[in-house]
Amino acid sequence: YRYNLNFGCSDYSSAFELIKNRIIELLREGESKNIEKINRIRISPMVRGKILYLYYPEKYLPVYSEADVDYFLEQLEIKEKGSNILEKQNKLIEWKNEDTITKAWSMLEFQRFLYNIFPNVKRDIINANQVADSILQEKIANEAFKDNEYAYIKNKEIKKKKKLVKVNGTLVYPRDSKVARSALINSNFECQFNVSHERFSRKTDGKPYTEAHHLVPLSEHYNFDVNLDQEANIVSLCCNCHAQIHKGKDSSNMIKKLYNLKKQELHNAGIDITEEELLKIYK
Repeated sequence: YRYNLNFGCSDYSSAFELIKNRIIELLREGESKNIEKINRIRISPMVRGKILYLYYPEKYLPVYSEADVDYFLEQLEIKEKGSNILEKQNKLIEWKNEDTITKAWSMLEFQRFLYNIFPNVKRDIINANQVADSILQEKIANEAFKDNEYAYIKNKEIKKKKKLVKVNGTLVYPRDSKVARSALINSNFECQFNVSHERFSRKTDGKPYTEAHHLVPLSEHYNFDVNLDQEANIVSLCCNCHAQIHKGKDSSNMIKKLYNLKKQELHNAGIDITEEELLKIYK
């Protein structure tokens, strides 16, 4: 269904044929490790990486998260990194092959070595994104909404992906407070999970207090070819709901409701994700 939407296929058979041909093309270019041509093939980076390692385990490193690759490069103090995940993986492979011991390892053994010697990669990335989110909420809270402040013009939003920034020494995707403020204005400062939820007044301007939440977390930006920091991907939540969706025991009902609320906007913005995929990210 997603390929139907994205590529104009008229039926499931056409969509299946399209993705099958792309996988065949990926395997052909993957054998010669033609990175330039591989990057042109429109397959999810995560899926692409898994296919390449499955068929060519001696050529590709089974580290599929670009956030993890960036983290390992930082920890190994490799300065020349490359512009995409395949080029970055090659830098790690070059580092591996410079030593007589690690050179003899398989790619899987090297992957295990990286995760064992740098065990906090996931925790550091999660913590850095939480800090970035807190900074965003504080910036919005400390700046009054003016009566004549207009909502961000949607067709001028940056669709192209932006460069990562460092937060506490870890690379994260940048947040634009203008986009978040616009989302709150357009939601009329209501909690979009439940408009009847009580909100307190902002100290700066007296408007109802809600917080901006990226429905598809920005930590997932490596799996998308478009900017996730768009108004289409932001919901307005009361602070209780915002805490619950992050820390609550079971937030699946919230996620389902918000996903159905934003599903068409997400698709129009090029952020194609199923409800099942979104729930899996939060779990």
